[in-house]
Amino acid sequence: MPTVDLNPPAKLLIAGPNAAAVGNLVATLRDQPGWHTTSLITDAPHALLNALASAADGASRIAAVIVACDEQHLDDLEALATLDAGLRPPVIICGTLKSAEANRTALRAGAIDLLPAAPPLAELLVTLRHATQQNGTRGQTADRGRLVTVIGAAGGVGTTFVACTLAHLSAAVGHRRTLIVDLDLVYAPLATALALRPERGLSEALQQLATLDTTAFEGYVTRHPSGLALLSNQEGAFSTQPIDGESFRTLLRLMRQGYQQVFIEGSRWLDAPTTVAIAESDHVLIVLQQSVAQVHNAARLYRLLTQQMGVPAARIVVVLNRHTSRATVQADMAAKAIGCESVVVVPNMYGLALDSMDAAIPLLDLDRSSAVARSLLELGQRLGEYTPTEPESLLRKALGVISRRYA
Repeated sequence: MPTVDLNPPAKLLIAGPNAAAVGNLVATLRDQPGWHTTSLITDAPHALLNALASAADGASRIAAVIVACDEQHLDDLEALATLDAGLRPPVIICGTLKSAEANRTALRAGAIDLLPAAPPLAELLVTLRHATQQNGTRGQTADRGRLVTVIGAAGGVGTTFVACTLAHLSAAVGHRRTLIVDLDLVYAPLATALALRPERGLSEALQQLATLDTTAFEGYVTRHPSGLALLSNQEGAFSTQPIDGESFRTLLRLMRQGYQQVFIEGSRWLDAPTTVAIAESDHVLIVLQQSVAQVHNAARLYRLLTQQMGVPAARIVVVLNRHTSRATVQADMAAKAIGCESVVVVPNMYGLALDSMDAAIPLLDLDRSSAVARSLLELGQRLGEYTPTEPESLLRKALGVISRRYA
């Protein structure tokens, strides 16, 4: 009786314009069990896309693609960026990409790792194993927490307040295992807003990245009484070294394995970890206020995200914070100028928000029935953090009248 291979080799495609570079990678992986390797010299436009399309029609799809490229040869990555993320196999890049534009192209192409042009076999095999795990769980959201990145169009627009409140609502109302990450390594405003004093945090977690799993990661977070977990730099810690984007990408995947919901307060300067977070986010929130200058900044940021980084417009939510009907710039005007369909309005109750931040009392605990709390509850529902709450009681409606003193 003929035997049947219950675990056929996974299909691996190694592609690139340089025949020598592709050949070296093929030689490195020669005779490796578990992999059926084919190569492609992409010397014609759309050669890689045509190969992927042909493989998709066969009995088994390509499990991963290794692209051999450099700064001067990004055509294959640009082609991969045009594919829907759900149809694109995991992409591994072997080559040297130093410029910001090349790295943005890699992000748009869905690259899961960036390796040297001639990586050691052990490192390449580890990356391929991660690729097959990602491909095997593609479309299974239960194993992958949702990610929301919050960035401001300018300083002082209330980004920390919005991010912190949404994360607290996810934990306290949605009863989700929720983590919030502060990428400000100098001031760590989220720790202040939650009255927490991390003893270990983000920098230490990145230093121990090679030994971390979801259990060990818990030693680097600080827990709020609500159950919300914070990953932030510890007080007094300071490093002049920026966070490496690829290291943060690895840590981010670990976070999403251990938490149902991850919030990241990113930098409006679009540094490396913020760029990585944006590329992997289910939603990106742009926070601004009602001024011409901030609308201009938000429009510029929106174009950068959609046109240069390839973030789908459907994933971007524009939040008009501290909204008042007395301002010159109104919501419909802001949406038109930015280029989005609509904006989410968070009413101006600055006194209440300031009390929440100064006293380190979450908005939900300070005044759940306020208009600003209701607007952020609705935003959380829109982001899929939790199901709609019960109808508002008469008592809460009455408390809402009291809360107007903060307006």
